[in-house]
Amino acid sequence: MHAGFRVRLRQASWLGAHVRVVRGRRNAAQKNGRLAEIRTILFPVASATMYDVWDVIGSRDRTDSYSVENLFIPERYAALRDDPAALRETGPLYKLTTNMVFSMGFAATSLGVARATLDAAIELSRSKRPQGQAAMRENSAVQGQIGRIEGNLRAAHAYLYATAAEVWHDLTRTGTLRDDHRIALRLAATWTIHQSAAVVDAAYHMAGATACSPPTSSSAGSATCTPSRSRSRPATPITRTSARRSWPVAPK
Repeated sequence: MHAGFRVRLRQASWLGAHVRVVRGRRNAAQKNGRLAEIRTILFPVASATMYDVWDVIGSRDRTDSYSVENLFIPERYAALRDDPAALRETGPLYKLTTNMVFSMGFAATSLGVARATLDAAIELSRSKRPQGQAAMRENSAVQGQIGRIEGNLRAAHAYLYATAAEVWHDLTRTGTLRDDHRIALRLAATWTIHQSAAVVDAAYHMAGATACSPPTSSSAGSATCTPSRSRSRPATPITRTSARRSWPVAPK
């Protein structure tokens, strides 16, 4: 078996991967007329060859690649994925599929990025003073724009978490994952990610503007902000610092 994946492994003692298991010479897509088994495997980091090939500008963490050759995985370290017959736990958490967990996690992460960007834009507007104009904090158009962006972000947050809570309540009560649960979680996650991206774009547009004017009847209630002609990185980067790390947000 040969595999290569990008993972965080600087402090890892074990690695994991998701693989398709094919037995004998059967078709790679089928096993006994069904899809081949998808398993999550675990193995010691010493079994892999590491490649330091992934160094992203603006990222505090590093993500590297690795490969393994002719690696034997004992069955106890090769768990089936998303196969109800293989479940050892019966709680509601284990009813959720891998894609559901990942999609909700990505959506929650996008909310955090959007929140950090908007907070940084608000902080910038407290002191930024476009040439020949009053401070942005005193501009009613900027205030209105921030209010609309804040409302959109909170709506996305509420939608995502309300959907997750509703599905969790049903799983706890009935123990059955229905098709409408899958649809609801996928829709909430996808919409939240798109909405978070829109919040980031709007916050950057506002923070980089040289002027903002109040909304007019033709603008459907939206403020008009004139972006700066410069596409260069602002002198003060928009960042969010927490107790654990700083999250840089690169300008568009």
